[in-house]
Amino acid sequence: MQAEEQPKLSRYFQAGSPLRCALLTCQKPFRGTCVHANDNRFYCCHGCAVEAASVDRANVENFKPRKK
Repeated sequence: MQAEEQPKLSRYFQAGSPLRCALLTCQKPFRGTCVHANDNRFYCCHGCAVEAASVDRANVENFKPRKK
């Protein structure tokens, strides 16, 4: 019996790309595609990107990228 082969990950995912929707009320994992919105965040669908655009981000802190 052969071991099940794991799918090859793209360099995008290997580099530490986001794996889940940035909308806190959604957080669905990405299933092959995602939407890169104008706020430089990634969402699972256009609807989440539109909903996130209407959220007041006055008190939200952007995290700095991790040091490698």
